[in-house]
Amino acid sequence: MNSLLSPRGSDEERVIQATQEIEIEGKRLKYTSETGRIALRDVETGKSLGYMFYIASCLLLSTPPMPVTILGNGGPGANSSLLHFFVAGPKIAEGERLIDNAEAWLTVGDLVFVDPMGCGFSRPAKAEFASEFYVTGGDIASVAEFVRCRRLLHEAGDFPVVIVGKS
Repeated sequence: MNSLLSPRGSDEERVIQATQEIEIEGKRLKYTSETGRIALRDVETGKSLGYMFYIASCLLLSTPPMPVTILGNGGPGANSSLLHFFVAGPKIAEGERLIDNAEAWLTVGDLVFVDPMGCGFSRPAKAEFASEFYVTGGDIASVAEFVRCRRLLHEAGDFPVVIVGKS
């Protein structure tokens, strides 16, 4: 899908951030939680073709940058909430509550849980753009473009990237 380019444009999405703390391996760690959507745009017109939703958790460290781990679920319509709230995220579901996950993957890298187009809160900008995304090549290209755009927006172009998928 070579029509996608940049997350920048007039319809920028609002990002919500909060600083939190968690205890992992006996250490109290501060991290930033961020949620938002990144616009995937047409290269020639700059028009938004779709928006990909994510939730990110990043340790606040003074050490060299950590790898960025992109986590996504597999299968049609599967969002990343299972990976976030039952496996790797800093909060896990316990009954009707969210509690600290003492086994969160934050110590090995920043975590970015992304919903592929059509899953969770990720959607094409218009119904007619769905055909760009709802095919194998479009699905792969949109996730790759999301990774590229998020790295640009967070000035993380040189950070290692790890892709984790569950199906």
